[in-house]
Amino acid sequence: MKDGDGVKDSILEGLDVLKTAPQDENILTTPNLVNVPQYSYDVDIAAKMDSIASKFKATAIVDVNAKNEAEALDFARNFGSRFLLLSSGQSKVEGKLYPTSALIAGLIAYWDAGGDNGADEFGYARSHSNRIVKGVSGSERVIEYFDGEDCEARRLRQNGICSILRDVGWRSYGFETTDIDPIWQSLERVRTFYRWLDAIKKANKWARDRSADQLIWVKKTCSDFFRKLTGAKIALGYEIFLDEYRSDVTAGKFTFVIKTANMPTIRELNFILTFTDNYNDAFIEWINSI
Repeated sequence: MKDGDGVKDSILEGLDVLKTAPQDENILTTPNLVNVPQYSYDVDIAAKMDSIASKFKATAIVDVNAKNEAEALDFARNFGSRFLLLSSGQSKVEGKLYPTSALIAGLIAYWDAGGDNGADEFGYARSHSNRIVKGVSGSERVIEYFDGEDCEARRLRQNGICSILRDVGWRSYGFETTDIDPIWQSLERVRTFYRWLDAIKKANKWARDRSADQLIWVKKTCSDFFRKLTGAKIALGYEIFLDEYRSDVTAGKFTFVIKTANMPTIRELNFILTFTDNYNDAFIEWINSI
């Protein structure tokens, strides 16, 4: 981005202001999504968005307005973050082109809140790939896509770049990060784990500087929380224990370890249709029995 008009500097300064979100009354809330439509296809701005998102454990959604696949993959190589979602190109809404990042941000916010009629209490824990993006009727650049086969859309997805594609309607495709660790390449896992961690901290803030015997209630609070998640099949199970090696009773420092796993998502669904002669005898027996 050229910065002759100072726009880039203004955006970078504005992103810095977000750091005061928890204390600044002029900022409505701590950000859960960080989005700078159109201007985020700039390494400096995208890197600043990643920094802010990492601080708040939020998700930064970045535009990748590349002319082709090679250029898009080259841009993606600048990042390796579990807090970043790259989005490909621009999409057509009501005859005009809009940054895909803004549409994806709206899609995430909608489904996080429960989707249609707010019915899904755990919308935040879902992958928001393969969802209809209402209003979209086209894209600026055609992205090659073949269901269940190697194609440009799949290669972009494997490098952390999501798209909006025509596939029985215009749908989101991809919900992966650019993190080097395969565990944290699942964006819904990243968002779910940090949402859970934040909820646990808030629920037990009362215990700070209280008598240590109150740790019994801290553990119970955590157990009740994960029991509900397991019952709803959002978590696969859990284990909670006070870590003797990370705790110092004399100093009043205590660490609970919580082991859990979120419900995984079907990211690829492939089928192999194979011809076999194994049923020929059954066919002959059937004919002869008539």
